[in-house]
Amino acid sequence: MIKISLMEAEGDLARLVDEAAQGEEVIILREDGASFQLLPFQESRSGGAENRSTPIGGALDSFIGTWSAEEEKEFLEAVKGFEGIDESFWS
Repeated sequence: MIKISLMEAEGDLARLVDEAAQGEEVIILREDGASFQLLPFQESRSGGAENRSTPIGGALDSFIGTWSAEEEKEFLEAVKGFEGIDESFWS
């Protein structure tokens, strides 16, 4: 692991980027005590949705959580009445 101050990192950024690209953990420390990790960004070449290995919404799981099987069953049961079409609205 490399820990380096922001002031030192400014003059050595190319080397730090190379180190991070090779898998080294690079932490940059700011004067106020905040720290930042330098990580390589993984992007598909075409960037299209067809190349995604996981659904987009999966990235939000850490913020919004996921449902247990029991919660899913309860929700689906609660909305069952909305699945059909009430023909009286269309005549």
